Amino acid sequence: MTEDMEKYAQWITGDMLLWDGILVFRADKPVEGNRTKEVVFVGPTRDGVNTTGPLLMRAAERKLKVRLYGVLQKISTSFPGQHKKLPSVQFIVWKVHVPTDPDDLPPGEKIIYGPNDKILGYKVVLPK
Repeated sequence: MTEDMEKYAQWITGDMLLWDGILVFRADKPVEGNRTKEVVFVGPTRDGVNTTGPLLMRAAERKLKVRLYGVLQKISTSFPGQHKKLPSVQFIVWKVHVPTDPDDLPPGEKIIYGPNDKILGYKVVLPK
């Protein structure tokens, strides 16, 4: 995460969902500038795809409420078949935890994953 992006980072709380096979996040409050109000596309950074990605998928499969840290971004490109019923905002996730945990855990209680770590059980394929 760059220093420039860090100034736009925020914590948001809501539910992870699979919406017609697509990973989405339903925030507790509407997201400004998003055509679907509180539902946004969601995903990890490239470095977190093998750790945060599976965590988000598990949360969606179980329809769990989570607290995410990252940045909201307008979607700049069109998805095939994109129309007004799809979100126009995505949330890039840097951190995730359950809402009952504090946003800043003491160092001894944090689990930090690096780009070479993987969570087993989910095959992640990145487009080239």
